[in-house]
Amino acid sequence: MADSSRSTAIRLPKQGNQVPFDPLHFFSYLPRSPFQRSRPGIPIELKGFKEAALGLRNRRVQLQPALDGLSRTYTIGDETAPAKDFLFGTSPDRIKTGLDLLIGMGNLNPVDVLSIFSSGLEAVEAELSPLIRMKLDSFSQYDISLTEYLNAHQDAQPQFNYWESTLTDPDVADRAFWPMMANNGIAYNLLFLKKATAAELATLKPKFGPSWDAGWDNLSAAGDLYFIDLSIFSEFPPQTEDQLTRFTPGTITLLKRDPVSKDLLPIAIRVAGYKDSNHRVFVRAQFSNQDIDHWMYALQAAKTSATVYGIWLGHVYHWHIVTAAVIKGMTGNLKSNHRLSMLLGPQSNSLLQFNEILLLTWGFIAPPTSFTKYESFLDLLEKFSLGRQFYDDDPTTALRQQNILREDFTSASDWDKYPIAGYLLEIYEMCQEYVDEVVEASYPNNNAVVADKALGRWLSEVRDKRAGNIKGLPTPRNKTALKRFLTSMVYRLTAHGCSRLRTSLSPTLSYISNFPVCLQNHRIPRPGDQNIDLLDYLPRTGTIGLMTRFYDLFIYSDPYESFIPAGGVNQDLYFGSNATDRRNLALINFRQRLIRFMDRLQPVPVQHGQWPRCIET
Repeated sequence: MADSSRSTAIRLPKQGNQVPFDPLHFFSYLPRSPFQRSRPGIPIELKGFKEAALGLRNRRVQLQPALDGLSRTYTIGDETAPAKDFLFGTSPDRIKTGLDLLIGMGNLNPVDVLSIFSSGLEAVEAELSPLIRMKLDSFSQYDISLTEYLNAHQDAQPQFNYWESTLTDPDVADRAFWPMMANNGIAYNLLFLKKATAAELATLKPKFGPSWDAGWDNLSAAGDLYFIDLSIFSEFPPQTEDQLTRFTPGTITLLKRDPVSKDLLPIAIRVAGYKDSNHRVFVRAQFSNQDIDHWMYALQAAKTSATVYGIWLGHVYHWHIVTAAVIKGMTGNLKSNHRLSMLLGPQSNSLLQFNEILLLTWGFIAPPTSFTKYESFLDLLEKFSLGRQFYDDDPTTALRQQNILREDFTSASDWDKYPIAGYLLEIYEMCQEYVDEVVEASYPNNNAVVADKALGRWLSEVRDKRAGNIKGLPTPRNKTALKRFLTSMVYRLTAHGCSRLRTSLSPTLSYISNFPVCLQNHRIPRPGDQNIDLLDYLPRTGTIGLMTRFYDLFIYSDPYESFIPAGGVNQDLYFGSNATDRRNLALINFRQRLIRFMDRLQPVPVQHGQWPRCIET
């Protein structure tokens, strides 16, 4: 929670009637000037702020049937109660409480909002039920998060034994580790796998120290050693919330690829605490199946850091934060009838306001990670964005830089060993095709791009350290460069929509042990110590509840605006009413391609209207 004694002394600088990109001293405690920070600027857009809060509250109403469907009875410890009592207790719904407070504040300065929220959250915390702090009695109880609404629990039942076995059977856990992320990480943008080239080994070997196996050098030489480096989280301490520890370990996971089957298996995991304290290396080959509990812990630690990466960096940083900085520059420099406003404007509503609500109401609506304050989240952005360039976020660039090749992850069909990479590349490709047509129809030649002074002003503001602070984004001097920039933007605005399809979040992510949002014990066991109880580390009832409410808000509510118009792909055209305009024809084709994509990603239930036009939540 924010320090209200400090916050109330802060005043937002204004430029006329416009509130600019966030002043560093408002949305960050970092002791640096705006000229020294690395993270993107976060726009403050008070216009539409209350309407956005009302929209979120309406979504909370739509969510109620799913919450009511958490009606199965469980016995945990000495308590017997419906699932929803264990998950939420009897205290007020934090999301609803926070949004009600926000809506009732009218046009208060956001600084005053912070102070009010601090005391409001304390009042909610004082009423928490002990039921929400309980450790589950068995792994089988992790189905507690799945609602009876729309048969979600019933439809997921065939997978329960398999998911439970990933917590009890090390061979199953090993085989499931990579496919779980590679198949289900699209909403979290889990494009974080890297090939361990000879150059990468120079960094990896010292981290693993004497635990490094010479055989791993041979795997690297053969092109079959990969890794996921999430050691960034060792720079942040565990936190206590709801009287429970929330810990995100810093992990580095080594995986070996079978050159024939193309399957990846984890072979070693380095787990570290705050400031790299108590770091341990867990090597799979050193554990027998009879003495495997420490390896199972290491797998859960790696999955936890992957989940937290997915929430705050894969999803929010890539698709919310950078995108909002660019959109803010567009709205301030391009008129609504500018050819590029016509392209990006229809997909650019809601994002700025939602980001602002997230930061102001952090303690009420943020997922239950170890980043319990918005300040620590901004510090994470600062560290992650250091040295990052705008185009580093594109899937084409990311996969190339990480030496992830289609042929290395293709067995029976393209990318079948890393499906989300194929999905995100396909979205990028359809955005590229759309943008190509729009630019060709909008700019007759390269000189027309250079002559677009509004475009120049826009990107100048986006690069400005006092505003957008986006690195590596020069003003395009030709159509090719303009297409690349616009493709990146349309991709970010569009790809985010996958998060609201049911299959993206339910049931695999919603079964919380598959993607733990935090560990609730910060002790890192030492290999060779006495046996440990994995349930001591995995999320407790209330943490599961907060994550369930977070996921279900996406799954069981409608988008404000659907990317596919209810009246059909020929309706609500962006470039005037002429359906034969080359740009509108490209838009229609774009929508048709996205429908076909959705039909493959999630054939049942059909949810063409669930893909939002804008980044809303």
